[in-house]
Amino acid sequence: MPHAIFQNFKTWIEKQFEYLIRAIRIDNGLEYISN
Repeated sequence: MPHAIFQNFKTWIEKQFEYLIRAIRIDNGLEYISN
């Protein structure tokens, strides 16, 4: 049971990081375009 919870938590963290990295890339892209 704890292992399953850990697995879900791990995938959730990975999704959060994916979203964060995507947002950072978009921000950098917009900065690059505006400059």
